[in-house]
Amino acid sequence: MLSVASGYPMPLPVGDDPSGAESGLAVAAQADGTLLLAVTDAAKGRIVEYALRGTALNEVAVLTKAVGTYAGDPQLIKPTDVAYAVQKGKLQLYAVDGLDRLVRVR
Repeated sequence: MLSVASGYPMPLPVGDDPSGAESGLAVAAQADGTLLLAVTDAAKGRIVEYALRGTALNEVAVLTKAVGTYAGDPQLIKPTDVAYAVQKGKLQLYAVDGLDRLVRVR
């Protein structure tokens, strides 16, 4: 039988976008066992990144701008989805912003 582990679900302080387009979540496992979680906050135009170590969830970054090469303004408008990727051994984070562009944010 499946059951929810103690301490879950965890509350995440992100805004609720009235359009319902706020469901982005990405997870990346680190070598030390820490999990990085990126959660979109479309209502506030940001992505909040957390580190989960055991049952301790800590905010580690608030991302509001595109980095690297991008089209348009670097400021995030309405990030709705995220994905981690490893390129050349480096962890990067990408976001769908405003439903019509993909940008790197980390």
